[in-house]
Amino acid sequence: MFLSLFSAQVCQAAFPAGTTNAASATAAARAVHHSKWQELKSLLPHGADRLDPIVYIILAIFPLGWLAMGLNDDFKGNDWLISLVLYILGWLPGIVYTLYMMSKYY
Repeated sequence: MFLSLFSAQVCQAAFPAGTTNAASATAAARAVHHSKWQELKSLLPHGADRLDPIVYIILAIFPLGWLAMGLNDDFKGNDWLISLVLYILGWLPGIVYTLYMMSKYY
């Protein structure tokens, strides 16, 4: 019973009402992702397309350097993902990689 309710919820999440195939469901998911991304970008100062270098360094010192990298390059590419994995493996490799990659953004 639980499994059938769970699978029904997953199907409804994957194919929202009004979608007929996987392509339109994917387009709907991208639209939701884009709107969430715009919310995050709105936290940056008006007219800024990158984080301030001081904020970048502060986020790198705390285990959020991957977030700073992702915000700077719109979560495109693999740099932020590599940084996240390095932070999971240990704080020092993550911060070294994030600060090394800072030259790419500034």
